[in-house]
Amino acid sequence: MKWALASIGLLVVIVVFSMAALDQKDVVWEGGKPLCPHCRSEVRPYSGVCATCGRAFDWQSYDEPCSACLSEIDADYYRKKLEKHEEAFHRALVARGVPEEALPDFDAWMKRYRSGACGFCGGTGRWLAPGLEGPPSEWKGAREKYALLRKTLEGDCPVCLGTGRCILCDGDHRTTYMRESAHVAFAELGRDLRQLQPDRDRRSAAAWMRLVHRFLRREAGRAEVASLPAATGHGHQLDWASARLALVRRALDRLE
Repeated sequence: MKWALASIGLLVVIVVFSMAALDQKDVVWEGGKPLCPHCRSEVRPYSGVCATCGRAFDWQSYDEPCSACLSEIDADYYRKKLEKHEEAFHRALVARGVPEEALPDFDAWMKRYRSGACGFCGGTGRWLAPGLEGPPSEWKGAREKYALLRKTLEGDCPVCLGTGRCILCDGDHRTTYMRESAHVAFAELGRDLRQLQPDRDRRSAAAWMRLVHRFLRREAGRAEVASLPAATGHGHQLDWASARLALVRRALDRLE
């Protein structure tokens, strides 16, 4: 009986110490720098042991407010500013080069936009105001790729791919930084894209688009999305969303 009790006691001690070993303190983030939770020395990215004090810790990513979409306070401010000023909003858009036939799309943008929504489609998930993304004629081979992208997405937003959510925060206005899996996936994407020449032919352009879209569907909300190449092979995937959001904000800022 004593041996049984002693064995049980020893087992409990082993379990307790094992759980304590597994439950390490999390890395500490200060000013975007990872610090050891024990001695506060800066540690290497994605590491689990401090090179200064030798103690172990758990690596954890961190979140920051999204820089690509509006906060709920700002989104609400612009919605209220638009009330009873739709015509003035239209005039401000036209003054910035928006054709009158595209105004209904911008009305749909304003109707659906909330914090965390895609800046290009306003949260509708649709390819609103096609042709106002930028001048494709200035890009080598861009007209063909533009047509291919339109056909591939079948009317879905070319930035969020139809989800209606901001790709940098995935809809919650919080961007995740230093997620190791996203870092690895982005490095692998870069390796795969370097093997392609999207300006060469339709097949190469389609392969480029598939790789970019696959990464985006898996890693939306991660900081790496800010550096994600565009599906057209020119610029970044957020460029169109940033330009569209800036256009709408400038028009609304002119309203009295």
